[in-house]
Order: sequence, then C-alpha cells, then structure tokens
Amino acid sequence: MLKFLRKLTSGFVMEIIKKRFLFFGLILFLLLLISNQIIADNCARQMSLAVSNLFITKPLFHQKACFVFTLDPTGVKSDEIKNIRLNFPRNYPNPFNPTTKIRYSIPSVETHSGASPQNVLLKVYDVLGNEIATLVNEEKSPGVYEVEFNAKELASGIYFYRLRAGSFIESRKMVLTK
Repeated sequence: MLKFLRKLTSGFVMEIIKKRFLFFGLILFLLLLISNQIIADNCARQMSLAVSNLFITKPLFHQKACFVFTLDPTGVKSDEIKNIRLNFPRNYPNPFNPTTKIRYSIPSVETHSGASPQNVLLKVYDVLGNEIATLVNEEKSPGVYEVEFNAKELASGIYFYRLRAGSFIESRKMVLTK
C-alpha cells in the first residue's frame, strides 16, 4: 500500500510502502522505482527529506529504510514559492481569561498595479449567533497582524470569531473561562 506524504520543496515526492515480505525468515524490503518519485519502506516511521539538486542512481539504505531518488525536472526551489493562502491560526491562549490574541496573515495578491490590500472583517459571536464585537473592519496590506480581544464584560462560555479577507472566510471557536 502506498501513502502520499507531501510534495517536497525540491520537486521530490516521498511515498511510504508499509508492507514487508517474509522470505526464509528474513525480512525483505520492497523497493519500487516509479518515475519522478521517492518510494520507501520506513518500518512505520515517517521520515521527511529536505534535499535539493540530488540525484542518486542506486538505492540508499539508512536505519532499515530503503530510498530511491529521482529528479523531478519540474520542481522549484522553496524560495520561489509565494504565500498564496491566508494563514489563520487559533487564538492564544484558548481557553482564556479575560484576553486572548488572534493572529492572521494576509497574502500578497498580485494585480496589474502591484500587490493590493484586501478588505478584512474580523467579528466575534456568541453561541446563538449574536454579534459581540467587530475587531477589524478595514483594508489591510499583505502582512502579519495580531488583534487582542478583551472579554472582561462577557460571561464564561463558548464564543466564535470569524475572519473574512477577500474570498477567504473562516470561523474558529474560543472558550472564555472565569
């Protein structure tokens, strides 16, 4: 069985083969070479590789894992990849009392006139869907932002915050404990 792990920055792909074959009491590791892929049997242990401009013509054995490397000619370096998705991690701390911080990043959206700001709307709601606060409602240039939410006047409970930036809309849950 093959399991896709992730596309590596150098254009390599790593997949894991978890099957082992028993032959005359010896465990044999199955090596497969599929064009432009890294295939491995890593004995149920995930390994990640960060390699660039590497080409190995024969198998490499390391800690009971077998790797075969081939070059993907369409690969690109990681510094050539631009942030194309808005980053919206959880608030911190969560649960909180009485303040929490909400971070988000606005990606660079290229237009014919350069990077353009996006309209950003960040609101807090209670469990019934009632709007509690508007934390951000303005155009923001690409970058990383942080806003603090103070809930000292609110009761303990579950609240939701919703971020809308361009076509991106995401909601998260936060817990106020007093």
